[in-house]
Amino acid sequence: MTIAMACTALMATPAYAQSMGYQSETNRNGTFVGARLSLSFSGRKAPQPKASLAIAPTRMQLTSKGPKPTQVSEGIALSFGPHEKSRLTIAGAPAASILGMQSQSGKDSDKKLGISTGGWIGIGLGVVAVAGAIYFVHMVDEARDNTD
Repeated sequence: MTIAMACTALMATPAYAQSMGYQSETNRNGTFVGARLSLSFSGRKAPQPKASLAIAPTRMQLTSKGPKPTQVSEGIALSFGPHEKSRLTIAGAPAASILGMQSQSGKDSDKKLGISTGGWIGIGLGVVAVAGAIYFVHMVDEARDNTD
């Protein structure tokens, strides 16, 4: 959770010009972690709900006239829809294109981009092996500490 919050803090946040008024302002930056639900009422089709789990930077301004509405940026979101695949977005753009796993243009469409199924299986087995090794070392250490 800490790493996710640190990554969110590094994402681009909106930049605002300094106001011309001579009022004191206090800015409070934070992080939104939770679920979002959105409905689109435009178009001829029935509204399609979309849900997403998101971690996003927020900004709240307190002025002498009172608080301004809290601004929530895009951040990292895992979106779900009824008739579409789930997708991961970073700052509102698909993660595959930002991370270089998808071609930005159609020039290299014949080349396979990303990680193959065998690669994902290898990564999964590697993670399990590392976790098992860490657990084994932990158990040996516990056994050593609890010997009579």
